[in-house]
Amino acid sequence: MTSSLNIQITHAASRWIAEHGGTLTLRTSPRHGCCGGTAAVPVAEAKIPPNPDAYTRIEIDGVQVYADPVLTGTQKPMTIDLTGFWRWHRLTIEDAEIRGNPTRNG
Repeated sequence: MTSSLNIQITHAASRWIAEHGGTLTLRTSPRHGCCGGTAAVPVAEAKIPPNPDAYTRIEIDGVQVYADPVLTGTQKPMTIDLTGFWRWHRLTIEDAEIRGNPTRNG
């Protein structure tokens, strides 16, 4: 399941996203260190972003994907997967690279 943005969604993640509205947002989230400083971390969420016009929108196998333009793949595609068990699941994103200035908070 790939796109022109080099995004791959596993079958398990695609099924879970479909059960939770069919929309995926890929964005950065600031993480603050204990001694100062901030790092942008890529996150994947099953929701529409609050400012969808600021994102690149594509469809991958029935999933509406909103991708923050600062996120790109590395040598491999960005892979969206599902982790967890029973009722506790979350989406993960691997092989994402942040380019530019991530200023939005999802």
